[in-house]
Amino acid sequence: MATVSALIAGPESQLFTKPEESLHDFAGRLLDHKMFGAIVRNQIGEVVGVITEHDMVREAFQKK
Repeated sequence: MATVSALIAGPESQLFTKPEESLHDFAGRLLDHKMFGAIVRNQIGEVVGVITEHDMVREAFQKK
């Protein structure tokens, strides 16, 4: 059976962002890295959440 570690083989397989990064910039980085989400870290490097493409789509449609 596959494990989570198989999906996170190294730093190149992980994408990080900060809460203050704009969604536009973040979406561009997701596309550039061919990723579907990222780990959100605060200014001191603590993990504070995860954001995905799904989160951004939901936010865009809830604004209408």
